[in-house]
Amino acid sequence: MSNPKRRPKIAIGFNQLTSYAARERLRGILRYERLNSQWDFLLDYHTLSIPSFDYQIADITGYIGEERRDLTDPLIARDVPCVFFDPSPSYIKSFGSYRRYSCVNSDGRAIGVMGARHFLGQHFKNFAFIDNIETHDPSVCHWSRQRRLGFEEELRRRGHKCHIFDLSKFDPVDPKKAFRAWFTALPKPVGIMITTDERAQVLLRSCRELNFDVPEQVSILGVDNDELLCKSAGPSLSSVDVDNYRAGFLAAELLDSLIKGKIRSPRTVSYPPLMVVQRQSTEAPQYDDPLVNDVLLQIWSSRGCGFSIQEIADRQHVSRRILEARFRAQTGRSSLDEIQEVRLAYICSLLRRSENTIADIVKMCGFTSQCYLAQFFKKKTGKTMSDYRREVLGDDYLA
Repeated sequence: MSNPKRRPKIAIGFNQLTSYAARERLRGILRYERLNSQWDFLLDYHTLSIPSFDYQIADITGYIGEERRDLTDPLIARDVPCVFFDPSPSYIKSFGSYRRYSCVNSDGRAIGVMGARHFLGQHFKNFAFIDNIETHDPSVCHWSRQRRLGFEEELRRRGHKCHIFDLSKFDPVDPKKAFRAWFTALPKPVGIMITTDERAQVLLRSCRELNFDVPEQVSILGVDNDELLCKSAGPSLSSVDVDNYRAGFLAAELLDSLIKGKIRSPRTVSYPPLMVVQRQSTEAPQYDDPLVNDVLLQIWSSRGCGFSIQEIADRQHVSRRILEARFRAQTGRSSLDEIQEVRLAYICSLLRRSENTIADIVKMCGFTSQCYLAQFFKKKTGKTMSDYRREVLGDDYLA
């Protein structure tokens, strides 16, 4: 009797599996494997003080993960297929003649542009970006630099200056003192983008220590949309949703093609951010008219659901006509446009979670029927809700 076919052993390497991005990428990898292949996984990450597993390099069929030279250098020497998340250019250059690799990169510039437009849409006049707060080696956080460049370039294009904190430019002897001096001197109110949700949490603590109110004086936008972390923060954190789950799925798909010989030269797949998920940390519109700021806060806090424009006008003790005139004079759009835009963003965030049924979304968004919800979504996006889910969830939606 012949032995069963040997299952490929796939090494997965992350520098810190406790990060939300790493966990979501791992979830995407596992989902691809369940749907398309039969792999055995060897998981290794730096947060353990002892090796995560024992293995022989000769046993490994492929690798998915971050820059882990302790793992990948021996694999590259044996021409084992590898797929990397956001590798640095210098790391790729070190490969020499090795060609059996591919890369899955977040579109850092697009993330930064999305963050800048979020603050611009709230009429901020002061902007800052916090980059590279953990190391003096600028090559380590190259993905952070791409986010900063996108943020800075979009603001410059729109005629605004951006204040930058980059630890590599400051005295390494007392980085905390350098940050406090820079942060305290920022003109307020200010919209600040920071490269991850974990770092945004640290910034929130700094605001409390230095007695700056969030979001009134300092509005904070993170990246990754780690829901547990963002919602547990006080105030809750706004964040750019980067769709790391999809990145993991794409990486596994690329590795499968490399192993099977369908890809014979390096490929780079870039995936854009999905949207800004607004929470309390950026709910601070900066328009000159206090009434308009109050109306925006009502719309944002309710996610555009459960009330009419007339009800907003009644709460503000003005006529609907006056409210509309003042709102349009400040924002350039109608209050109905704002309500529908916020409501659409909320619907999209609910559709990206496969556990939410359409009936659930109808109730959560204040529609009277599934038919009205479907009509609203198709009119605003040109797509059906099923088509949208298929785009963002892929095979996870079909399974």
